[in-house]
Amino acid sequence: MIKQIIILLIFICLEPVKRILSLCLYPLIYPFRAKLRTKAILWKTYLFKPAFKPLWFFLDDSINMEQGEEYDDKEKRFPAILWELHNEFLLSYWWSAIRNSCVNWNNNVAFKLGHKLQCMKKWGGKNSFVELRLFAHGKKRLYTEFFIGSKWFQFGFISCGRFEIDLLKDREKK
Repeated sequence: MIKQIIILLIFICLEPVKRILSLCLYPLIYPFRAKLRTKAILWKTYLFKPAFKPLWFFLDDSINMEQGEEYDDKEKRFPAILWELHNEFLLSYWWSAIRNSCVNWNNNVAFKLGHKLQCMKKWGGKNSFVELRLFAHGKKRLYTEFFIGSKWFQFGFISCGRFEIDLLKDREKK
């Protein structure tokens, strides 16, 4: 269990580092995005096989596979001024560096974990709990969610294997 707590803490501490690196490096990576991914598919609808993994982690192959672009086509997911300008780089920067930094890294983690098979242990109640989850490739990871007032908080490894942090979300209690 100590190992699982350490892994969770490492992932939590990596989150601000990934965001800062993404903000700084994405403008340098953007011109080389086509060269950083191969045409081979590592995980259908999620990941191309990387040509150079350290920089490829900062891209979002899943949106590229879905949209054929480096950003989503839904206007509501962008600040109005960015959508009005419709500059490819600015939309991509918002999508991959600011809104969804290091998606390929997150999806690569999920690919290696596999999907959640079962909850091995659960502490807490229906709406606020910690779970020790077993994933398809035999690894165990922690997940937690809880409410403070009407705001919902979640962090850990979700059912698809991705690590996510959601804070201050409005959500109805289960």
